[in-house]
Amino acid sequence: EALNEGLEFYAPLHLDKAKSALDKAKKLNKDKAKPEDLNQAMVEALKVEKLLQAARQNRDKVEKLLASALDHKAVLEELGTDKVLPKEYSKGMSMLGDVIRDVEGGLLDKVEAGQSKVLAYFNEIEADTLRVQWLSKAENMLGEAKDIDADDYAPVSFKEAERAFERADDFIGKSFRDREGVRQVCAHAYNKAAKAYHLAQEVKKVISK
Repeated sequence: EALNEGLEFYAPLHLDKAKSALDKAKKLNKDKAKPEDLNQAMVEALKVEKLLQAARQNRDKVEKLLASALDHKAVLEELGTDKVLPKEYSKGMSMLGDVIRDVEGGLLDKVEAGQSKVLAYFNEIEADTLRVQWLSKAENMLGEAKDIDADDYAPVSFKEAERAFERADDFIGKSFRDREGVRQVCAHAYNKAAKAYHLAQEVKKVISK
């Protein structure tokens, strides 16, 4: 039940201790066990109950103290960061896990600073997720334009495309929560890159005639 409730995430230290106590209780509660072993098994089993009760209390504390980080985690999951940037997402979850352990260990003086670091990192990977999802298309088209020497055959358009890409990248870094704005600047950057690409192709055709 505790695992189904996600207590391993909200109270990992308590869960580890509970698993250990349960293992001890199982080993002691064997066939032909001595009465003292059975008594000790009961003690360990009761310890499991108490640890899980404390784990649930810790979950409530985590949900209160780390509400901002948990809300941002939900945003990242909805955005698909866990699939788009699995390594970066995993690092973020590890950072969040450390702060949860601080809550669990009663190191509340470290929690606020820890959550601030987590939120700053979550901002980074949220922006990077959008770069992969929205800006990479423009980046690829700019690369294709470069490959056919658009900087030589359509220098003005290519320069405009580079500037549009830089503006889009900068906009994502500063305003990643403005999803519609991100979509628009990325589409604009793609269109500028596509224009440079097609214009360079046409100029090459004319020159080669």
